[in-house]
Amino acid sequence: MQARAALTAILEASIYLGLLLFLVQQKSLILTLKALRPPYTVFLAVLVIVMLGAQLLDRGRDTFPFVGWAMYVRPTYGDPQYYDYSAVLQSGREIRLDVFRVSRSLSYRLMWPLKSMARRIEQATDDWQYQAMIDDYQMALQSIARMYNRRHLDDPIRTIHVWHCTIPLHVYRGPSSIQRRLFWYLPVQ
Repeated sequence: MQARAALTAILEASIYLGLLLFLVQQKSLILTLKALRPPYTVFLAVLVIVMLGAQLLDRGRDTFPFVGWAMYVRPTYGDPQYYDYSAVLQSGREIRLDVFRVSRSLSYRLMWPLKSMARRIEQATDDWQYQAMIDDYQMALQSIARMYNRRHLDDPIRTIHVWHCTIPLHVYRGPSSIQRRLFWYLPVQ
C-alpha cells in the first residue's frame, strides 16, 4: 500500500514538473514575467512553489490555505446535520429565527458556539458537565431573544425552538424532505 502511495506521489510530481516545463517554454508567459518588477516575479514564483508543495503534501490542515485540490473532490459520508431556530412571538406567530440577522456583529461568534454547545449537549454523559452546558446554552439563547426583543418591542419572542435537522442525501427531494426533530424548547424570560 505504501509503494502504491509513493508511486502515485512520484507520478503526480512528474505531471506537475511536466506542466511547469510546458509553461516555462511559453514565450508570452516568459515575456510577462520579464516585464514584472523583481519583487512581483519572486512573489509569483514562491506562490507557485508553495501551491505545488501543498499539492504534493496533501495535508490541508497543516498547509492551509494552500491545500490539495483533492480536498474539494472527496465524497462526503453521512447525511449533513445542522440546527435551525424558530421563535413563537407574543402574537402567536411562528417565525424562523435567523441568528445572523438578529445581531450582525456577533453572528459568527454566536452561530458556531451555539452549534458546538448543542452537539456537546447531545453527546454529554457526565451529569455535572451536562447541567453546566445546558445553562450556557440557555443563556446564549436568552441573549439572542433579548437582542431580537429590543428591536421588536411590539411583538417580542415568547419561546425559542431549536430544531435538529438532517438532510437525507440519498433520498433528498427538496426542503420538504429535510428531517426536523425538536432539540430544544426554551420559554423566554
